[in-house]
Amino acid sequence: MNNPTHYKVVEADLVKDRSDIIALWGRNLSGPYEARYEWMYRDNSHIPSMTWLLKTASCVTVGATGLSYRRMKIGDQMRLVGHAVDLCVDRKYRSLGPAIKLQKAITGSFQDKGMSLIYGFPNMVSEKVLLRVGYRTLGPLERWTKILRCEYIINRYRKGNALLKILSFPIDKALTLLSRELHRRNSSDIRIDVLDNFDERFDHLWETASSKYGTIGERTASYLNWRFKQCPHKSYEVFCLFDREDVLQGYIIYHIKKTEKKVIIADILAREPAFLHKLLRRFVHRMRFAGFTSITMFCCGTPTLKEKLKSSGFHKRQGQGLVLVYFGDKDPRIQYYLDENPFYITVADADF
Repeated sequence: MNNPTHYKVVEADLVKDRSDIIALWGRNLSGPYEARYEWMYRDNSHIPSMTWLLKTASCVTVGATGLSYRRMKIGDQMRLVGHAVDLCVDRKYRSLGPAIKLQKAITGSFQDKGMSLIYGFPNMVSEKVLLRVGYRTLGPLERWTKILRCEYIINRYRKGNALLKILSFPIDKALTLLSRELHRRNSSDIRIDVLDNFDERFDHLWETASSKYGTIGERTASYLNWRFKQCPHKSYEVFCLFDREDVLQGYIIYHIKKTEKKVIIADILAREPAFLHKLLRRFVHRMRFAGFTSITMFCCGTPTLKEKLKSSGFHKRQGQGLVLVYFGDKDPRIQYYLDENPFYITVADADF
C-alpha cells in the first residue's frame, strides 16, 4: 500500500516539466501526446492551463493532473471556471491516496486563481476519485442518436448479411419518404454553408445567443478555433445557416467516422433556442442524402436541446459517463445560479 504522506504535489513549470509530463502520458495513455500537450498547455494562451505533479520522496514524477481556464456565462454574469483534465497516475501508484492528493491540490487552490467552480468529464476510474474529494454529479453525458439508414442496424447486429443489405434498400426509401425533415417547408430566406474556420460572425452569434441560455460556456470564434480547428484528436467541419442578410443564425460542428459512415455532432448553437429544430432538420436532411447511416450527439443538461433532439427523431441511448462539478465556498450564490439556470453542456466543453 502506497502511503500518500510519502508524496508531494507541486504546480508544474509547463516549460521545464514538459518532458516529464509527456513521458508520464506515454506510459499510461494513448494518443498524440506531444501534439496534445502543445494544444492544451502551450497553444491556448486565451484560455491558460496549468498542471500539478505528484512526486515521490525521491522527486520522481509519478502522476499529474491539469486544470484549464474556461469562461462561462452563469445567470447574467461571465465567470471564470475550471475544467479538470488529464488526471494520470503510474500503475504502481494507482491507489486512491495519491490520486486524491493530486485532486485536492486543485480543489484547494482553484478559487485563489479566480475560478467559481470546476467541472470535468472523468472516466470510470477518475470518477471515484473526484466524487471522493467533493465533486457532485451534474448529470450523465447522454448519447442521442438518429438512424438514417438500415445499414446502421445491419452493421451493428448482423454484419455482412447480404440478404438484409438487399432488403434495406426499400426500407431506406421508406425512411426517407417518412422522414420529418423532408416534409417541412424549406425557407428561401436561409442559406446553407460549410466552413473550415471560425470568424467574427461567430462572435456576433455568441453575443446574441448567450443571453438566451442559462449556464453556457463561451463560444467565441477564438475559443472555437482553438477547441476544434487546432484540436489534434479529430478533424471537424462546421455546418452553418445564414439568413438573407448573411447573418449567421446557427451552426453545427461535427466530425465523421468514415469507415462506419457515422456523423458525430460535437456542438450546436442557434441565435434563438426555437431555431435549434430548423438547424437540426437541415443538417439531418443533408447527412441523409450524403449517405451516412446515423447521427449522434452527446450532451448534458440542456433541456431545450434535448427536447429539440427528441422532436427531430433522435433517441436517447446509453450515455458516456458522468459530468461532475465542484463548488467552492467563497460565493454561496453560485449554486443558486446553477439550480436556476441549467447547464448547456456539449462536447465543445470537453477536451476529447
